[in-house]
Amino acid sequence: MFKNIKHGSIALLRVFKKLSRLTIMLYVFACAFIFIVGDCYRAWDHVITSTLSRYMPSYDYLIKFDHDRRTFDLKKMQEFERYYRKVVEFMPLLPEAHAMLGFCYFYNGESVKAAKAYESAIRLYPKVFNFHYNLGIIALKKDDYVKVLTHFKNSIEIPPLENISFIVATRMYQPFLPFARQPDTLALAMGERTQETYRSAYVQLLRAAENVEDYKSMLLYARQGVARGFLDKATAYYFMGVASYQLREYENAVGFLQESITNNFQYAQAFQILALCLQALNRPESKSAFIAASSLRQDGKIFEVKEPELLIY
Repeated sequence: MFKNIKHGSIALLRVFKKLSRLTIMLYVFACAFIFIVGDCYRAWDHVITSTLSRYMPSYDYLIKFDHDRRTFDLKKMQEFERYYRKVVEFMPLLPEAHAMLGFCYFYNGESVKAAKAYESAIRLYPKVFNFHYNLGIIALKKDDYVKVLTHFKNSIEIPPLENISFIVATRMYQPFLPFARQPDTLALAMGERTQETYRSAYVQLLRAAENVEDYKSMLLYARQGVARGFLDKATAYYFMGVASYQLREYENAVGFLQESITNNFQYAQAFQILALCLQALNRPESKSAFIAASSLRQDGKIFEVKEPELLIY
């Protein structure tokens, strides 16, 4: 009996030795494989970096163009288009690469290609404000207000902090953030840019809603814009007044327009619509409102928004 146990133990030890050798061999092969694959990836990464470096133009022009669109240079923009085409070719899963290519396409007069590039960026990562905003601008240039409404609605739904986090963490946008090494300055600048761009998106959204006669949406987004702090009261209440007037809710319209005028009494059109509301209600104050409207400059604006342009980030 003991003899059998002894033989069994010796056989078991031999099995363990063989398994140990096999395990060591597998481990060695696994390490070698990882090393070879890793080395291949590093080599491929070096090839990509070297190739793109040969195509990369100086960012100085694009930084300057971002601050002043009057500096447009077709030849230089075409150089950037070629570069970002290469980036997309080598790194097709980078949403910002598609977006930058779309930016170049648009200013090179190829708006259809630009829209497709931004759509590709959104499919890869939908939570970036400028991807949706820029599609809205492209649609606006074509007077396609249904699409304008959709794209700007999508843009304002992006949480600002999430959008800022993506921009700051994205290597491709770093050349446009010269203050990135100074956290306080960066936070202030990004906050100001967010305020400006979201305000512009709300105004364009409200204008689009007015163009497609979606007055209930006008009321909704004007209220939302002022509640989130992206619209000033004069602008928000003006659009709320216009929407209420078109919905024939004249009493509400009067209240909104009076609030708008309180915050900006130089806007003739607010007085004109207020006068129409008062007239519809058969109220005698309508005459003085018409007089006030006619005494103001007809080209006065309740909101100051620059001609909308595409955003790099």
